[in-house]
Amino acid sequence: LVTSVAVQVGDKVAKDDLLFELDGRELRATAGTQRADLAVRRAGVEVAKAKLARGQDMLARMEGIKDSRAVSAEDLAARRHEVSLAKAEVTQAEALLASAEAALEQTGLLLKRLEIRAPRAGSVLQLNVRVGEYASPSARMPALVLGDIEVLQARVDIDEQNALNLRPQMAAKAFVKGDASHALDLDFIRIEPMMIPKQ
Repeated sequence: LVTSVAVQVGDKVAKDDLLFELDGRELRATAGTQRADLAVRRAGVEVAKAKLARGQDMLARMEGIKDSRAVSAEDLAARRHEVSLAKAEVTQAEALLASAEAALEQTGLLLKRLEIRAPRAGSVLQLNVRVGEYASPSARMPALVLGDIEVLQARVDIDEQNALNLRPQMAAKAFVKGDASHALDLDFIRIEPMMIPKQ
């Protein structure tokens, strides 16, 4: 669904200028949920790191006790196990955070794809979408046609009988149909070597 159209027929646009925008309400809602989830994941990483720091501190204190009778081997082993578990929880929390960040980034990329931008500089020659209408890649008519009208180009078919007389860089003139009094000077660009049967 087209939600906004930023151009009109005849407008000049630069590369990457916004042309029109498609409905992104569902994706924006998803992005909002993902941002909230991201905040929760960041907090989870901080909690896991705090638990790890506390466990490492307790383990360091227990290992620092010189009297082997004050701390049992089982208590020391349990503390080491708690530290290992806390490290794994930090790794897990960081992985969940990375996953949430990637999901939000993906949604952001999808939202950008709903902004239809000019692939090149040019002028809007035709506009076939309006706000509230549907735009589809499979539509019969393109949503919008861009073209460069700063330099006009003419493709000329040369009859096979005259082809031998054609030379690159030859001077040429063109006339608008019905007006032979105003000649337009043409500059030679190239010969396209494709030959087609005479109609």
